[in-house]
Amino acid sequence: MKAKNTQFLRGHVSIVSCLMLLFFLAHQAQAQNSQIDMPKMLSKSSAVLAIRSSPFDPPEETDTNFVVDDAPGLDTGCTFRSGGPLVFDIEITRFVGDINPDGTLQDPNTLIQNGVLSKTATLILPAFDVDYDISDRPSLIQLGVNPERDRISFNGVAINRAGTSEPFLIGQNNTWILNEFVVPIEIVKFPDRAALGSTPAPRKNTITIDVDQANIGNFIPAFGTSQFWCTAIDWAALEFQAMSPIVLVHGMSANNGTWSTMNPINGRTPFIGFLDAGGFPFDNSISLLNNGNNSVADNARELNTLYPSIAERFGTDSINIIAHSQGGLNTRQWLATFLSDTRVRVGPKLVPRPLQVIAFITLDTPHLGSVLADYVRDSRLGALRADPTNAALLIARTRPLNPNIPDLTVGNATAFNARNNQLLSSGITYLSVGADANANGNFIDANGNGVRDPLEVGVIDDGEFEELLGAGVVSRRIAQILYTTLGTVSTTSVTRIPRRFLPDRIIFTETPTATFQENDLSVTVTSAHGSVRFTNLRTFVDRNHSSVKDRAAASLIIQVIPRLR
Repeated sequence: MKAKNTQFLRGHVSIVSCLMLLFFLAHQAQAQNSQIDMPKMLSKSSAVLAIRSSPFDPPEETDTNFVVDDAPGLDTGCTFRSGGPLVFDIEITRFVGDINPDGTLQDPNTLIQNGVLSKTATLILPAFDVDYDISDRPSLIQLGVNPERDRISFNGVAINRAGTSEPFLIGQNNTWILNEFVVPIEIVKFPDRAALGSTPAPRKNTITIDVDQANIGNFIPAFGTSQFWCTAIDWAALEFQAMSPIVLVHGMSANNGTWSTMNPINGRTPFIGFLDAGGFPFDNSISLLNNGNNSVADNARELNTLYPSIAERFGTDSINIIAHSQGGLNTRQWLATFLSDTRVRVGPKLVPRPLQVIAFITLDTPHLGSVLADYVRDSRLGALRADPTNAALLIARTRPLNPNIPDLTVGNATAFNARNNQLLSSGITYLSVGADANANGNFIDANGNGVRDPLEVGVIDDGEFEELLGAGVVSRRIAQILYTTLGTVSTTSVTRIPRRFLPDRIIFTETPTATFQENDLSVTVTSAHGSVRFTNLRTFVDRNHSSVKDRAAASLIIQVIPRLR
């Protein structure tokens, strides 16, 4: 017999009630002297169920599975209608999208359609002694006792048990049964995204269980009450699926504005415009020190403070990363150096959990380096003394020799790959996107045969470089020099030959490519896809190094990023 709670029967049963009960028993006895199964009568009891009152342990709390195991409406002992309703809250600390003032989502349908969020959440809870079916106790049915119907609601809305259209607990006499209910995602309350350095404020979702609803007003004189059934709940867990947020990382000589600006000359729209319209969770807060022009190692150390903080502001332990240009190298260094030891605080209890990277996509990252960095370096090493009219060197001499330039040279990139590739986690989806600025495929037909030979140079026309204006490309002539140089030179070097009474002799060497290398005016297509750990997602044959960050690239990448987790 389970523990009883009541405010009706106190201390002893009245004489009248006893007589009525004896009368009832005498007239209902069967020929076989079988005992009648009685409903649960209300009584006071000092017995209290233990904290783990059911045989079921709650699931582990994650960033999409939230658990309540200690609340006034839990572990109450078997509670009748008069002692209820049972009420407890589940707190959610995961930001999934823009919310209304009450915490419900502003546009749940868009999030569902775009695979950002599951259509429903699942509520699981163990319930005790739910006499849902009393067909094996005909004597109670004859007296008019209805089966136990304990109605459950979520934030004031009745929710149905999985696979049914009933908002009632199910169970067995004196038995713990695990119940599962379907919660429409539009009634779930979520927190807002937190400020950087903080975690989302927990948003309460209230579960209410109204006990023994089928017997309201069903007073049966034989028992002197209309309350026949009681129940208890041990814990509850709410689980949904959500897309991990996207973190955007800029490259060199840039900041977070690089994702939100686009020269409209070709009708292109910014990368984050697509993310905004689709309700995809993303963060564009990263603006690295020195506009990203520090060394790869220094940038990686800075990212090690930013990536965990960004994950925490969403209340998640997993992120997707999209990096442009050098941002890809910075992130590769962070992955190899810091990820395995990185922890983030997740859930209402802020439990430290390992940070996971689900997908990492690079846009025009110089995985194999860029020969333009070679030219910038060599322009400071006296190369212009050896070749004073070299157009690429003259352009390079106007570029600052920032701390990141050595890391971007072809030789240092080769050494970086030898170290880094083997340290990258195998549990991440690695994808690369490249671009060719020569949108229409024009070329200098040196042979006059109308067919582009492997070494013939592509031509940059108006409309193919304008997005790079202000980034050192000030004219079509400059754009053509860059396109030609990247396409025909694989690496450069400076050799100094000491002379006793004269200045050192400088030899500047440009090593040619075997075939013309299509490029985006900064990085060759080969280099953009050059890491062996990355799968070639696509090369846009109508984008330069800046315009590759547009809506088309965002749309492409969203299709391959894993959605619901």
